[in-house]
Amino acid sequence: MNSLRIIGRKLAPSRRVKVRVAPKVADGVLHSPQHRAFRLIVCRRAGWRCEWVEDGQRCTKSAASGHRVIADHIVERADGGALFDPANGQCLCVQHNTLKGTQARAARRSSPGGAVSISDNARGVIPLGWHAREILCEAEQPKINFIQGNQDEG
Repeated sequence: MNSLRIIGRKLAPSRRVKVRVAPKVADGVLHSPQHRAFRLIVCRRAGWRCEWVEDGQRCTKSAASGHRVIADHIVERADGGALFDPANGQCLCVQHNTLKGTQARAARRSSPGGAVSISDNARGVIPLGWHAREILCEAEQPKINFIQGNQDEG
């Protein structure tokens, strides 16, 4: 029978070094009175329910059913979205907020032109410099219309 042979020198045992990860620190803006007011307006408007729509069905998670909901920026702050404008807000559960953020970061990494991905409520890719304007329909469900230009324009 053939036996195994060690070729070359044996490796020295590795030194295991524990690296401490810095604790997660929330952005100070998220604790401001302005952001609390933004969150209240956005989540109250949505009935404290997640507004994510997938396959024509709205997510069923809500604060009333014990799920945490977040006032999310439709156009992310990192992409120039309005910080405290309720028209740039939507109420999302933690799962869908994480999914949307991951999609937006992936779009920023893969698009040298600066295009950003936005939530399922307004699927698509929009260039920087565009902003969301809320249009309420009869059922009070927000729909998003993207227009080019400054937010101050009519």
